[in-house]
Amino acid sequence: NSVKTLIVDLRSPQAQADFAIASSILSRFRPPNELLFKIRRPGNDRPTLFVSQAQSANWSRDIILLVDGDTGNVGEIIAAVLQRETECLIIGEKTPGLTVEYRDVPIGEDRILRYAIAEVVLEDGSSIFQKGITPDILTPTSFEAKSEIFTRTQNGEALNDFIFQRQRPRMNEAALVAGTDPEIDYYLLRSANKPTPWDEPPVQDRSLQQAVDLLVATSFLETDRK
Repeated sequence: NSVKTLIVDLRSPQAQADFAIASSILSRFRPPNELLFKIRRPGNDRPTLFVSQAQSANWSRDIILLVDGDTGNVGEIIAAVLQRETECLIIGEKTPGLTVEYRDVPIGEDRILRYAIAEVVLEDGSSIFQKGITPDILTPTSFEAKSEIFTRTQNGEALNDFIFQRQRPRMNEAALVAGTDPEIDYYLLRSANKPTPWDEPPVQDRSLQQAVDLLVATSFLETDRK
């Protein structure tokens, strides 16, 4: 397998904490029978333990995590454990620190009281509640850009289009030798006051772009050493 690095995008919210899902996903990155995290409840001295289980497929190579303010509690648990136990790189924005289990109680026709009934703590007892995960590389991506990219890729557009920006054709040495002008279509549209494909800045997923750029640079340096 030539894939050396896995990019895991955790930038999505969850309505409620699902600790079993977090444990199942983490089990693909950690050896079996490792204590992943604990659930601590008020008035209960014995926390609920979540231990990694053997999986049919595992990943033990490099990991890049993408996180931001939309990262839900499951994503935060995954990021917190991998940040502590591996040498993963985290890119994006600080997470909200909502690693708790909530209970909702209706208190009227249009009001709900939400309060925490359990807190997630790591293997050493530390908590990221109200602290969040701080990325190694701060790279903000707007909510609007993320939403648009998600919608467009769901409708069939290639994700590559939002990572590798298409450059406007420009005159170069090859065009001079061939006797062609790659800029002619652009200038004809501009002279006719018509829109061109390059008028609006492209929608970008800056966090994902940052991750891919790092992988490209690393690959280039490794090839250069050879």
